[in-house]
Amino acid sequence: MYAALGRTFDGRYLVVYFIYKKTHEALIISAREMNKQERRSYGKNKKKREPIPRHFKSIEEASEFWDTHSLADYWDLTREVKFDVDIQRRVFLIALEPNLAKRLTHAARRQGVSTETLVNVWLSEKLAANEMDEMARDPDIQRENQTIAQEFAITENDGLMNFAS
Repeated sequence: MYAALGRTFDGRYLVVYFIYKKTHEALIISAREMNKQERRSYGKNKKKREPIPRHFKSIEEASEFWDTHSLADYWDLTREVKFDVDIQRRVFLIALEPNLAKRLTHAARRQGVSTETLVNVWLSEKLAANEMDEMARDPDIQRENQTIAQEFAITENDGLMNFAS
């Protein structure tokens, strides 16, 4: 397990606990704001501390441990590692009603896609339809549609007149 300490572009000081996977990806276990003690205590040994479990039984257990313990107390047990971070997209968390989340998960499984993919597809479709409705109500677009319809009618009539002669 690794801990990354750092400052965000917004100036927040964070501690992120993660596992470095064989695929060279980081699996985040827990993340939180650094406390004052952690910001001041880098490199100081702490005599009284609970030992870090050698192996956590689950991600939840690791998360619980690091959410309730200060990394500053264990700083002397850490070592520096270097790795590249390639963030390709942003994740937005949105609260859902439990029943709705359950229904989404079932629908996604039936379609053989992830819940995230299904939500993104459905929201994209809904937003596209909404944008089309807004465009249809736009007075400038309505006028342009009327002009096109009139020009089409004139062209159609011209073609009929030429055909009749």
